[in-house]
Amino acid sequence: MKKVLGVFLGLLIIGFCGLGVWAASMSVNLPSVTGLRESIGSDLTAQGVSYVPLEQVPPELLSDLVAIEDKRFYEHNGIDWLRVGGALWADAKARQVVQGGSTLTEQLVDNTLLRDEEKGLARKVRAMLLSQRVERAYSKDQILELYLNAVYYGPSSYGIDAASRNYFGEIPMGLDQEQQLFLAGVIRGPALYDPYWHCPTARRRMDEVIDARLDVGSLSGTDAEALRVAPLVHAHGVCQAQD
Repeated sequence: MKKVLGVFLGLLIIGFCGLGVWAASMSVNLPSVTGLRESIGSDLTAQGVSYVPLEQVPPELLSDLVAIEDKRFYEHNGIDWLRVGGALWADAKARQVVQGGSTLTEQLVDNTLLRDEEKGLARKVRAMLLSQRVERAYSKDQILELYLNAVYYGPSSYGIDAASRNYFGEIPMGLDQEQQLFLAGVIRGPALYDPYWHCPTARRRMDEVIDARLDVGSLSGTDAEALRVAPLVHAHGVCQAQD
């Protein structure tokens, strides 16, 4: 019995060592995390839209975004291990991918530094390594600003400036609270939540953002109920709350 246990422990140690070597190999030739502001700004200029500084983004939109996408954003160093564990457990129970464990920082990396790399485990590991480097190189506010300008919100809508104009005909600071809720929620699935074609789905997603705000305590119950029934006015009409 002791011999079998010894063999098992030996194989386990070898496996962990091999995993460590493989993970270390992923850190070789990682792209530089410097110059993200300039790179993103150049891409947006080529598309005819503007890079938006954080002070020109409504604070409520930031609260919406953090609550729904990464509620421990201000606590982690690029990787939320609690969320990773929860996502793995949920996926295992469902026997399919039902939750993601990516932080806002990892999503930023995926949308910029690794956007041309093939998806898979190797890319995921590289994203985690790069996220920690990004967290060391930039402040949390800088990461939020970079994210808002780099993420995909829907057709012809890369960055918060294009998204605000295309969906609502407004600059970011001109968005009302319902529009801000929508933009925070649409990131997960732009094709699913277009308010013109999929109004009921868009409203349900907005409710999820409201619930996330309530969960983290950044929205009062009274304000939440008012937002649930307020219309979402977009560039092509009005998306009413569902009865």
